[in-house]
Amino acid sequence: MLTGSVRCGTAATFATSLTQYFDTPSTGAQGFSGALTSPYNGKYGVCTGTSMAAPHVTGAVAMVRSANPLLDVASLRSILDSNADNTTIVGQKIPNVNAAVLSALSGNGRLTPLFILTSGNDGNYLQTTVPQMAASAIQGYLLPSATVGVTKYYSDITTGSLIANFAGYGGEPIPLPKPPNPRVDVRAIANMRIFTTPRDASGIALIPLFRMSYADSSASGTLVRHYLAAGNVERNSLSTSIWFLDGIEGYIYPSNIAQPPGTIRIVRGFDATNVRWTVYPESETPAWQARGYTSGTTFIGYAHPN
Repeated sequence: MLTGSVRCGTAATFATSLTQYFDTPSTGAQGFSGALTSPYNGKYGVCTGTSMAAPHVTGAVAMVRSANPLLDVASLRSILDSNADNTTIVGQKIPNVNAAVLSALSGNGRLTPLFILTSGNDGNYLQTTVPQMAASAIQGYLLPSATVGVTKYYSDITTGSLIANFAGYGGEPIPLPKPPNPRVDVRAIANMRIFTTPRDASGIALIPLFRMSYADSSASGTLVRHYLAAGNVERNSLSTSIWFLDGIEGYIYPSNIAQPPGTIRIVRGFDATNVRWTVYPESETPAWQARGYTSGTTFIGYAHPN
């Protein structure tokens, strides 16, 4: 902790080099040696406290969790702490985000499940790699449905399989939807695993899956539609219309390469009657066609089975 006359933003906390920092416990003196000009030479200074630490740690956690979205709080703490650098500057550890991200990647091999959820209100499908997004959908916190004012999602128990060694969204017990329509069939299910990085472990370039959405207005309200755009070209074409970009869910192998070992073909189906889209393994096409996805399928790339 900076003490005495040394305060964050004072000349003593700035320097051209971190090697100029000094801390004398016997006298309580802290700061940087050497003359500084005004405005303070070097521009960056040493400060302590939650106001500085919180945004840095938050950013580090976001980076680590983007590499492995299934990490719980305890695992995140362990990764950040074990990969932090010791320093004599402030007497505390400083996060090494690069090392922490690499550690997170080594734990899940760059692959993460693509959760699949459906809504009982309108039969819409939501696919996401983010446990917190899935939990929000289950609780009904996403944008409203045209039918009952809120769309509550639950596990699509007719496709995919349970996520191994994953008991709840966000490392916590799975929150059940609230009344008036509580459901008990809320489980972490996926029918494919996609990459969290733009390249696989061997260096092959992948394409992003962009989650897009738009508000489909109707006489009885507004229904939010979801769409996973495969690659930049498709995303850009949708971005010029009514669709909005929510973010990147992950990455898959492009459709124009030889099928990588251990992968499955992924297609997109469209239900023209109810105006809804979803992506799924090509082997599941007959089942999806039975649900109304009869407008043909589009091959978009390769992923790994769950």
